[in-house]
Amino acid sequence: MQLTIIEYSNDILEAKEKEITVNIADFDTGVGAVPLSVIEAKGDIIVGTDDDQIVNLTVGTDGHVLTVDSTEESGVKWAAPSGTIASLERESTLMVGDLTLYDSDVKYQFLDPDSTGRIVTLPAEAVTNHSFVIINTSGNIWEDITVKNDAGVIICKIPAGNSREIRSNETAWKAETKYKQIWVAGWKPTLTAGCASSAQIEMGTNKNVYDYLAFDKDTIEYAYANVPMPDDYTGGTVCFKVYWFHPATTTNFKVSWGLQGVSLASGDTMDVAQGTAIYSNDTGGTTSDVYLSPVSGSVTIAGTPASTELVNFRVSRKANDSTNDTLAVDAYLLGVMIWYPVG
Repeated sequence: MQLTIIEYSNDILEAKEKEITVNIADFDTGVGAVPLSVIEAKGDIIVGTDDDQIVNLTVGTDGHVLTVDSTEESGVKWAAPSGTIASLERESTLMVGDLTLYDSDVKYQFLDPDSTGRIVTLPAEAVTNHSFVIINTSGNIWEDITVKNDAGVIICKIPAGNSREIRSNETAWKAETKYKQIWVAGWKPTLTAGCASSAQIEMGTNKNVYDYLAFDKDTIEYAYANVPMPDDYTGGTVCFKVYWFHPATTTNFKVSWGLQGVSLASGDTMDVAQGTAIYSNDTGGTTSDVYLSPVSGSVTIAGTPASTELVNFRVSRKANDSTNDTLAVDAYLLGVMIWYPVG
């Protein structure tokens, strides 16, 4: 490579040209340069051994990692990773019947029930923070796994293709629970002791319109809704929150909302008792403001609730509760948010 240098003297350009030949290889041996010859093969790295001193660390073995080692000249070396890397890759165990687990069994249980109605029984709750993760590897949506404690009490159900962690606190087993929501509107008054029929109200300024059902201040009244439970519902208790408002009044704003239900499978009689109502107590205060009640406690649905079954829900106002229901006018129901457990 040639460079042409033009010299300047006293701000006057003088036509002096010099040709200098520069070899790229010169940069390999210049002061402070790193000789290219240090690198010998793919994967080599340059490592400092001291002030202004370097060395080539040749590529390591596949799977090895760069590790600090003060006994080495470079202070580092390639070595196999210390410890172990856990793998969850295991073959699924084909269940030929019900299964009992023991404290000595591995935490992760990959199980193919290969049939409906399989039961996994946990050991006695003797170890704090002992846990199992049960993975239902079945591809058949009907092949759930029911998990029970050593006394036969159901802890949870695990649908095909789902998993649950079950943990012991030394006195009881508890399954990790996740929830999804169902918004239930379109309630209708029951034929016996029903609330008022659905009505509409329009706000004065912006003309927003809302459907509502009015519940009496003196008499316990009911409304119902029939809800097919989603495919991912695992059975068990639900909880709820009521969305409501009220007309003008000057004092006493408390309302006690209740929810109960019964689950019906194919072939079940529809004339069957509801579960016990659970209540969510709330306090209003301002005319035509929306209120969201606290999330309730657990509502046990009567029957044997399961995914796709029809649940007949019943909502009520506990007007005879002089402590928790003091609203001196009708309470207007907008709808109910229901949380249900999933696998």
